[in-house]
Amino acid sequence: MLVGLIAIAAAALFWLYRWISDRLDYFNRLGVSGPKPRFYYGNSKELHRIDYNGALQLREWTKVYGSRYGVYEGTNPVIVLANAEDVNEVCVTKAERFEAKKLLHLASDENGQDERVHMAEALGWRWKRLRGAANPLFTPSNLDKFTSMGKSMVLKKCTFRFYQEYTFDVICRLVVGQKESRMFSNPMCRHMKGIFVRDLNLWYLDLNLSFPALSPYLRKLFNTLAAKFENPIGMVLKEMEKVVDERIRGENKEDNDDFIDAFLHQSTEEVEGESNKSSKSLTRDEIIAQCFLFMMAGFDTSASAMSFVTYLLAMHPEVQEKVRDEIQAVMSEDSDWSRLGQLPYLDAVIKETLRIYPLSAFTTGRRYTRDTVVGGISIARGTYVQPDVYSIHYDERFWGADAREFRPERWLSSSVPSSAFLSFGLGPRRCIGYKLAMMETKMALVSLLRAFRVVRTERTEKELSFLGSTTFSPASVTVQLASLQDN
Repeated sequence: MLVGLIAIAAAALFWLYRWISDRLDYFNRLGVSGPKPRFYYGNSKELHRIDYNGALQLREWTKVYGSRYGVYEGTNPVIVLANAEDVNEVCVTKAERFEAKKLLHLASDENGQDERVHMAEALGWRWKRLRGAANPLFTPSNLDKFTSMGKSMVLKKCTFRFYQEYTFDVICRLVVGQKESRMFSNPMCRHMKGIFVRDLNLWYLDLNLSFPALSPYLRKLFNTLAAKFENPIGMVLKEMEKVVDERIRGENKEDNDDFIDAFLHQSTEEVEGESNKSSKSLTRDEIIAQCFLFMMAGFDTSASAMSFVTYLLAMHPEVQEKVRDEIQAVMSEDSDWSRLGQLPYLDAVIKETLRIYPLSAFTTGRRYTRDTVVGGISIARGTYVQPDVYSIHYDERFWGADAREFRPERWLSSSVPSSAFLSFGLGPRRCIGYKLAMMETKMALVSLLRAFRVVRTERTEKELSFLGSTTFSPASVTVQLASLQDN
């Protein structure tokens, strides 16, 4: 009996060894080069570090392996594309073959059965349904409602922590209808910060990446445990559940004009492939997941973008003065925020900052939903593709010999292909909230630069270091604010 059990266990282990080895030989069989994967882990340990974002690692590998090569997240093969032409083919020309996002950890909705999945993770008909429900939130008229908040929100500091509190305060007003400012007094902000600095080199995440078939079960287990313990994701989801349930039960009698109300009172169009066509309204779980997504998306990336812009303005005072001159010429003290669109140089400064620091670069991946060919490489359904955004953002073919320099003027005088600037993604699955993100950043910077001059000091970093395993933010930005009223 014991001998039989040992034999079965040995056979199972041998089968697992062969299966993993075969998965990690995928690119060798295709003749595609790339860094050597570790058994079981693939290249995940290098790609998921907190202190060195995966986007930075891809940039280093591109220097060695060229513009097309293969890496592995666990046993999942990932084609890395480091030229804009290939990325345009994936995200635009053949978008119907790449309609699925490159899934993040424990994100799986292969069959469209999981209602607790947000738009960034959803596939097929569910993605179309959720995207259709969210589109009305970002119309010009709704964005104008957002600008009315800006009059009561004035920046007094420019530290990354302050920007985080500011952006979370804004997004709480938009998503859950928070009435008054709770900057530095909202406990949920601490949990939200924890989501973006968490370690991704964890045993259950490695298990999920190495055995993709287990993903739906690990996802359910993770969501159950996260809700019971003080996991950052679980704590934020629990708060979303509480607020949405209160609104559904009618316990909140206030006149709310937020995302939750919009989702509760709108219907979605029937989508081909949807199994339940009798219900056009979003379900409770869909609303919770959507609100969770917008809370995340509107928090970290906007705060990081503001910090990077602040740093570059301190390092380039001549650019800062041009921005301030434009603000003073276009927006008087009593002008409304509708004139934000009349600040082309400020717009160029933000875009140039996001070109130099593409903080969401590692979230732009796609997944092949059909067998196809890209860049002459035959790729099987289910393979991931990941643009090397850093290399594309510094490609001298598009940005010139001074691509490594901060020069906002390049955005005013040249036309760059959309596939060469990927800070908000590309194609049908481009970030739906990019206009809101730009508006929020502009409002913050206008408020700051009207009152202060951002000054470089002896303690200001010569080069920034980064933190973050999915998106990245500056580890620190040390500048000084000089009041313009003292001049």
